[in-house]
Order: sequence, then structure tokens, then C-alpha cells
Amino acid sequence: MSESNYYHQMLLDLLRQLALERQGQQSYSRHFKSLPYRQRKSYYFRPPSPEPEFQEYDEYCSIIKTSNIHDILRRAQRRSGGLLDIDRRCLQHVITLIEKITERAGAAVWKDARLTMQGKLIEVTLKSGSQTNKFEVRLDGNDVPYDKQIESGLRLKFWNGLHSVKEKASSVFSFVGRLLSVIRPAIGWY
Repeated sequence: MSESNYYHQMLLDLLRQLALERQGQQSYSRHFKSLPYRQRKSYYFRPPSPEPEFQEYDEYCSIIKTSNIHDILRRAQRRSGGLLDIDRRCLQHVITLIEKITERAGAAVWKDARLTMQGKLIEVTLKSGSQTNKFEVRLDGNDVPYDKQIESGLRLKFWNGLHSVKEKASSVFSFVGRLLSVIRPAIGWY
């Protein structure tokens, strides 16, 4: 329904209300409440919102934080047409990525980083410091966001190595535990 049809519908509703009140019948609001839900819904049809437009944000920060993403999210939703759900999920994935890397390697990683996010109708680039740690968030073929570490600085390499050693040690101890649970009953240790 176009905008002119919307105003035409509003005018017809007002005329119906006046006609009902002149005839002394029940008030318009009572008449409205007695209508089935689908008919009531058509009375309050809003004009369609404009189509979302492509949005691009390129910012330099002293340190990349989740508050930068929240700020971009607010600005993107205020613009005409708003933000697609897929793009909102991408921005939420970026927030999760920032929190995950901060928890694992510390906030100092984000002092020298570049974070690029590409959604359907939004592209965000956040830069800080010398940009030695580079991250990218994109959509795969099924419109699911995924992250990729393109380049890493010395601090991030150290923490990634430490994390992989921890994972391998955990899997070795898990394997030894399962092996012992099988061997103990066989040799009579309880």
C-alpha cells in the first residue's frame, strides 16, 4: 500500500467514525473493538519503511572496544531504512570476537589491530595503532557470520601458541584418562 493510499484509508476511517456518531450508534471505538483482529490490523496500516541503504563506517580508535561496535550499531539503526537482521548478527558476532580475543590474549591486542566486517548492506572497518593484528568477519554462503584472523602480532602469536598447547595437553590427558579407565578393570585395579 502506497503512502497516498495510507492517507486515503485514514480519511475513510475518520468519515466512518463521524457517520457512526451521527447515527447515534455505538461509538467508533466500540465498533472497532468488535471487529476481528485481521480487520483491525488493516485499519492501522503504516506506510512501508524505506529500503535499507548500504552503510560504510571507517573509523580510527585508540583501542578497539565493544563500545565502538555498540555506537556503530546505534548509528546504523537510526539511519533511514535501519539495519538488516543479518547485518545486526554480524555486528553481534564482532562483539563476541572482541570479547573472546580480549579474554584469551588481553586488551592490549586491540591497541594495534584492524577489524573489518562485511555484511550484506554494511561494511565496518575499525583501526587502531600499527594494525599488526588483523581480523575479518564475513558472511558465508548460508548468511552465517564467521571470523578469520588474517595476520597476528607477536603478543597474539604467543597467546595463540599457548592456547594450542593447552588444548593439546587437555586432549592428551583426556586420552590417558580414557585409556586408564579401560586398562584398570582388565588388570584388576579398582
